[in-house]
Amino acid sequence: GKRLKEGTELWVMTPRALRTMADRNGYTRAITRAGGKVLTDSCPAMSRAAPPGTKVFATDSAKQAHYLPAILGIEAWFGTLEECVDAAITGRWRGALA
Repeated sequence: GKRLKEGTELWVMTPRALRTMADRNGYTRAITRAGGKVLTDSCPAMSRAAPPGTKVFATDSAKQAHYLPAILGIEAWFGTLEECVDAAITGRWRGALA
């Protein structure tokens, strides 16, 4: 029932098989109702996809934390899934691994 903080975005990247299960179980609907997006078979660094003007990207993926600055030139903060979701909801990074 929570919503994303204005000015933040939540992107959930997932393989197609997981997306199918998320759709069936209502997780995709819950994420989109909160204002998030579910993207399939893609990653922001390799697809060069990030919202225009993005300066910081919080991620639970060490691979993305490594490649985002080099490929897209944006700062990457690495933390847990919970820390990333909290940042999208509150608009503040409280993770320990920035």
